[in-house]
Amino acid sequence: TILQPRLVSHIEKLHKHINVHYPEDNVVFIHHDKATEKNALNYFKQDLLNPLPGKFAEMEIKEGGTLDIRSLIKKIDTTYGTSIVLGLLDPDMTYQYLKILSPYAKRFGLKVYCMPTSEAIKAFSKTDEFPGMPIYHTTSYIIDKITPASMYINRQYKKLMGSAPADIVYKGFESLYFFAHLMKKYGVPFNEKIGDNSYTFLTPYKIVTVKEKGVARFYENKFLYIIRYEDGIMNYE
Repeated sequence: TILQPRLVSHIEKLHKHINVHYPEDNVVFIHHDKATEKNALNYFKQDLLNPLPGKFAEMEIKEGGTLDIRSLIKKIDTTYGTSIVLGLLDPDMTYQYLKILSPYAKRFGLKVYCMPTSEAIKAFSKTDEFPGMPIYHTTSYIIDKITPASMYINRQYKKLMGSAPADIVYKGFESLYFFAHLMKKYGVPFNEKIGDNSYTFLTPYKIVTVKEKGVARFYENKFLYIIRYEDGIMNYE
């Protein structure tokens, strides 16, 4: 069972978000000439759950190159807004491209969707870093420190260990809590009941069977949040 959703699941989530919220936008998928980033592009193009946007284009940047705004503008209809998918897995490179795009955000109605690795970019929370340019990325969990469940973990950990818990403590506790309660309720094996969501603690897991060529291969948590930053303010859904 994979609790941390795979990259393909992250891309399906952001693809659906674009289709629902910005169906008339130009959609440009930007990636480097790397196998991992080409895989990301293929996940987007071959997404069976979400049709490819009507005004879709891709932009490949060769090794050693950088984002050229003039080439990007040639790929879009400027009478419509534009959703950029930055299929870059390096957060430092993602930051550089966001800084290139930022001055053109209002002119072209830019929204930028980033890969999950971009959650390492601390500048998202700065109010004047990317003015007027909404930035999205996916994440499999958000730890809201003021919920009763989070406060319980924080309180008990401090009592036992004498310090505040790191994020991995919350994840470890909730996964053990979830599977231990399934085992207690259903015994072993409990595979058929793994979709029972009543014992999620912090994250509302959505565990489904993943099939390859019609054959069940493994289970995966498909639950993801969409994080949105605009002018340093973070919201999620």
